[in-house]
Amino acid sequence: MARRYIGVSFAAALSLCLMGAAAQAQVKIVFNSFAPPTFVINQGMIDVWAKNVERVTEGRVKVEIPATSLAPPPQQWEMVTQGVADGAYIFLGFAQKRLLLPQIATLPFGTPSATAQAVALWRTHKRFFEKANESEGVVLIGYFGSPAAYLWSADKPIAAVGDLKDVKTWSLPGDQGRALAALGAVIVPGPAVRSYEIISKGIVAAWGGHNFDGSASFNVTQYAKAVTLVPGGIGAAAFAVFLNKAKWDSIPKRDQDLIMSVSGEEIAKLTKVWDNREAAAFARAKQEGRLQITTASPQLMADLQKSWAFLQTEWIANAATRKVDGPAALKYYLDTVKELSR
Repeated sequence: MARRYIGVSFAAALSLCLMGAAAQAQVKIVFNSFAPPTFVINQGMIDVWAKNVERVTEGRVKVEIPATSLAPPPQQWEMVTQGVADGAYIFLGFAQKRLLLPQIATLPFGTPSATAQAVALWRTHKRFFEKANESEGVVLIGYFGSPAAYLWSADKPIAAVGDLKDVKTWSLPGDQGRALAALGAVIVPGPAVRSYEIISKGIVAAWGGHNFDGSASFNVTQYAKAVTLVPGGIGAAAFAVFLNKAKWDSIPKRDQDLIMSVSGEEIAKLTKVWDNREAAAFARAKQEGRLQITTASPQLMADLQKSWAFLQTEWIANAATRKVDGPAALKYYLDTVKELSR
């Protein structure tokens, strides 16, 4: 009788252990993406990261991306800290006051490729920014970037800084909008997902914020007659990827380490898919021959550099408020971008 009791008790204990293991396997991260499902962020970047997380944790952690966004683009941080979603990415232009330091990746002329931009940002973060703890309240797990943005026009090419004076111009919020405003443009700001609504209605006659892939993806290339290429871009979009701290703390340390093994610089490297799409979109635009594509002249570049120098100066001053050596961090970032772009 005693042996039977012991056998039943052992079976019950084993069953409880198996149930515990099964419960651990059900850790789910609801990760929000505000971009359309067919956009590059969801087609080779965040979706790939989600699969990598499930793979390295052997299914113990699963990332679920809702079919539609759980909050508007500017409210991703609040959405995650309030627990509406467990994770998200945010366009840095919507986090200018909170995330001062990573704005370095949005400065003009600094994006020869999206991959170089994103990897350099992560490395600079680890060396200079992490100690400032700007992401207090969430767990920052990486950054990804975008190809450089250019100057688009519904009329003639933008060949001189005066060509944008008093011209209504759509731009992403942040440094790009401020840069164009410094040229006298009348800025109509908004997230990329609203650019079609603004551009297609003829509200603006020019726009920044878009590279060739973004312009095609958001279906606004058809409204442009000319685009002026600015080496390194008039800026570029960059995004911080983060998780709810309580959700992160609920994940066993072993799986946290595995998640980070496919995050950080590995997330940044996923940006390569955007570089590939950008090259393909540019080649299609040239082949179609409808757009007048020009490259900024030396005079225009000199004038832009003079007009936009204040952005670097401000970034260095902002870095000082976070007790970060701005000149050293900026040099490291630009040197790393240059090295990676080779």
